[in-house]
Amino acid sequence: MIDGSWRGILPTIMLRVVSVALIALVACKQPDAASSPPPPPPKSAVEVVAPGSEPRTQLRYQLRKGATSDVVFALDMDMTAGTRDVKMPTLELAVTIRVEDVLADGTAALRFTYNAVEAKDRDGATVPARVLSEQAAALTGAAVTGKLSPTGAFSEVALVATPKLAGALGDQVKQLTQSVEQVAMPLPAQPVGIGAVWKAKKIINQNGMTLVTTTTVSLTSRDGSKLGFTTKASVEGANQTVMQNGVETNVSGLAGSGDGQGTLDLATLALAEQLATKLDATVRALGETAPMHLAIAMRVAPR
Repeated sequence: MIDGSWRGILPTIMLRVVSVALIALVACKQPDAASSPPPPPPKSAVEVVAPGSEPRTQLRYQLRKGATSDVVFALDMDMTAGTRDVKMPTLELAVTIRVEDVLADGTAALRFTYNAVEAKDRDGATVPARVLSEQAAALTGAAVTGKLSPTGAFSEVALVATPKLAGALGDQVKQLTQSVEQVAMPLPAQPVGIGAVWKAKKIINQNGMTLVTTTTVSLTSRDGSKLGFTTKASVEGANQTVMQNGVETNVSGLAGSGDGQGTLDLATLALAEQLATKLDATVRALGETAPMHLAIAMRVAPR
């Protein structure tokens, strides 16, 4: 049974889980029961599992200064927190990606501007869209900046907030906007062909939680700069204790699965993708334990 105190804490806990899911855009493997930190990623950021068929070529982002791409992210989320089932309205984010500059080494300075953010009712939703509309609208006009290397490594990612994004809301939105890194997949150093498979690992440190994400990409097609791909991914991390609103919270038993498919243009960052993620965890706080289940469906399409 979840009492009133739990009901106040669970949304924040779930937001953190959602944030991790959005950043990784994957689900999780069952972690070890030990409380030690997760293992570090391998020395190479991208590991080629299979080079694919001939002809093989080197994949690199080749962006032009001033280039823009308009993308719409649509997110459906269902969750169970303890005995409570929650089905959220659809959240849609219309984003303009602009290449602000390109350095001599090919690194591109990017700006992601949130032109419109809207919550929409969907069949069976237990939360009306109007409940989220005001918070969603607060993100309109905000932006995220960062630098993207020719091999797909993001750096210096930062939120450019608006006056509406203040206090806790601003912190939450900052977590969610880190998902913009998904628009550019990491690329292997060596030449690859159709059928190539490569893995990329990344450590995520967020609000006291440490996880290691692993994404496996399979190259299914190539037409000039446009790639077709499928993805499978996982997250692993030890059982952890974090602070939520001054309350010590234990998170354990992270487990799940996730995959996706889509296309990406290395010259424009135009992305079309469908992702499905399921995530389970057990959360303990205030002497109570609650199981969590989260299902996320994300659709990304050029606008």
